[in-house]
Amino acid sequence: MSWLYADQGNSRIKWRLSRGDQTVAGVALTPDELAETLRSAGAWPTGVALASVASDAGLQRWEKAFSGCRFWYAQVRKTLQGLKVAYSRPDTLGVDRWLAMAGGWQCYRGQAYAVVDAGTAITFDVVAADGEHLGGWIAPGVRLLTQAVESGMARVQSAAPNLAAGLGRNTQACVAAGLGVQLAGMIREAEAYLAERRIRRLLLTGGDALLLKGACRGNVECIHVPDLVLDGLEWVHRVEMPE
Repeated sequence: MSWLYADQGNSRIKWRLSRGDQTVAGVALTPDELAETLRSAGAWPTGVALASVASDAGLQRWEKAFSGCRFWYAQVRKTLQGLKVAYSRPDTLGVDRWLAMAGGWQCYRGQAYAVVDAGTAITFDVVAADGEHLGGWIAPGVRLLTQAVESGMARVQSAAPNLAAGLGRNTQACVAAGLGVQLAGMIREAEAYLAERRIRRLLLTGGDALLLKGACRGNVECIHVPDLVLDGLEWVHRVEMPE
C-alpha cells in the first residue's frame, strides 16, 4: 500500500509519497494541485495520512481531490510511545507541534531536546529525557511580523528581517534590523533556557528555520531538520496503523 503523507499548513502543503523503498516529496499550494501532480506522474496513492490546520470544509476538499483513497487524520494523543503532552486538553495543542515533537522523539528517545517550528507562527517546545513535554512558547512568525509593520505603521515599508544588520541608517534598514533582533532574541532566549537545564539539542524546522538557525550562538547544538513534521507524521501513522 502506498501512503501519501501531507502536512497542510496555513500557506502551503508539504508532502511525501512512500511506495515500497521509493520516496518522492515536494510542496504544493492546494490539494487539487497536489492531486494533479501525482496523477500526472502516475504516482497515485492508495492512502492519505494528513496533518491539517484546515477547517472541515478544507478537509472535504482533500477528500474530493483524493476521492477513492483511504484517509487517516493525525490527532494529538496525550501519550504515545512514552511521549507525553503537557496540555490538560491535548486536543487544543496544534497537531503540527505534536508531530514535530514526535519526529524528534523517534530519533532522540531517552534524550532531552527542544523543537522550534518557524512557520506562520514560531513555536518552541521542550521535551525531557523521559518523554514529558514540559511546555512551550508561541510567537508571530516572519510573515506575521512583516505584515504587522505594513498594516500598522503609516508610510513605513516592511523589509525582510536581517539578523546581522546592526544599526539601520534608513527606515527600511531599521525595520529589517529590528525584526532581526526580535527573531534572534527568541532563539537566544531558547538557547539560554535549554543551556541552564543542560538540554543540549535544539531541532529547527519550518520555512524560516535556516534564518533562525543563523541566530544560534552555539550554547546548544542547533540542528536543521526540514521535514520534521512529516517525519513525525509518518512515524505516528506507522505506530498507530502497523501494516
